[in-house]
Amino acid sequence: MGNDIFGQWIGNITGTNSGTVIFNIDKGAEDRALIMFDDVSGNGDPMTAVSFFQRLPTDKEYHGNLSMFAFFDAKTKQQINTVGKEYPTIGDIFFSVTNGEMTGRWSTNIGTSGQFVAKRNCCENVCPVVNVVSWGKFKEFAFAYVKQGRDFYFRGHETSDYSLRTLYHRMDCWNLARYFTDSLQDLFEALGRFNNDRYNLNDGADFGAGLHLAQHHGFPTPLLDWTLSPFIASYFAFRQCKRTVHPKSVRVYCFDKHQWTLDRRETFSGFISPWALVRPLKLSLGKNQRAIAQDAVSLYSNVDNIEAVLSSNGQSKYLTYYDIDYNDCNLALQELRAMGIYEERMFPDIDAVCRVAKKTYFGKE
Repeated sequence: MGNDIFGQWIGNITGTNSGTVIFNIDKGAEDRALIMFDDVSGNGDPMTAVSFFQRLPTDKEYHGNLSMFAFFDAKTKQQINTVGKEYPTIGDIFFSVTNGEMTGRWSTNIGTSGQFVAKRNCCENVCPVVNVVSWGKFKEFAFAYVKQGRDFYFRGHETSDYSLRTLYHRMDCWNLARYFTDSLQDLFEALGRFNNDRYNLNDGADFGAGLHLAQHHGFPTPLLDWTLSPFIASYFAFRQCKRTVHPKSVRVYCFDKHQWTLDRRETFSGFISPWALVRPLKLSLGKNQRAIAQDAVSLYSNVDNIEAVLSSNGQSKYLTYYDIDYNDCNLALQELRAMGIYEERMFPDIDAVCRVAKKTYFGKE
């Protein structure tokens, strides 16, 4: 199997059905894909499907068998019961990749067919540094947000060059169908044993809580951590202060969750969806002590580049960012500590205690 097809590919389908298509193919597992199709032709419904690929050394094209179809109502965003109705159950797909473009054709067992063209979704689209502010100036912005009393999410980055991507996508993974079926069952059972709790994959609340807990302990998930506090976010931006090589500025993002939700009054279609999603989630914190300490909230995303969805060329009504002078690092950490924001508070476990002690006595973590 060639390694030229991994990634998230976004394009368009034409034929008996038409609309936007997204192919999700993990690096190292290029033999399968999750296909997301938003059908706008009126001849079908938005759907997801799974395809397993093969290509012989003599073949010029990849061939895939389409299966595991799931169909959704375009208005309610909920999955449709297809029992007794004419929906495809199997199909075929053929494609090739040339000069970074995927082109191919598809057909199903009910006679629908067509063509598609897709390009790999660029994962790095960082908003540019326009203005670097002092720590004092950032505090003014932060208190202005606090005074508004609205739903804002904040996230700190240790460099202004770091884009908004989930750890799951940074692991070169995009196929969420594979992730949910192959990765999580054993993990959730282990989390339950160690945390004296239950995390049921088939229960929405349990599932979210388990995923959130795993996220806060380093397991890659399609969740992006945020906090309700601009000062906790700035701590995470500055916490690696005494690095040998340091950036010119750190960054704190502000996401207007209230406005985003107001403009998108829609029912959540689930973690596997035909649509590109950036979804704020209020997950149960349960026994997740790190999430509780960090006043944590999350964004779920099935697209690689969240920044590109929320903004265009650095302009957005939903996303604002502040680049703060790195030279203010020590002052910022001193003042944040006086606010009760420091390592042992943000990570209330033995790992943090030992990490801080190691840095104190040995000069490095």
